[in-house]
Amino acid sequence: PFGALNIPLNFDAWTDVSLSFANSPIYTNTLWVTDASGNANASFNLPAGLGLGSFLLHHAVIGLDLSLMETFVSEPVSVKIN
Repeated sequence: PFGALNIPLNFDAWTDVSLSFANSPIYTNTLWVTDASGNANASFNLPAGLGLGSFLLHHAVIGLDLSLMETFVSEPVSVKIN
């Protein structure tokens, strides 16, 4: 749980990496504000030839207000890496 809302993910090594490298060249624009329509563009960048094999990642979005109180948690989205 994150405050009153539940984040629909299991904490694992990928979660730890995504929090540790927020707004870095690996996770660009991951801590940012939305535009007037409530949209934002975030991405993660893995180096080519990393040799990790095929795996499935799950991501969710947490919306915070200016007092850092959670206002929204998205459903998880799957990303398959080959």
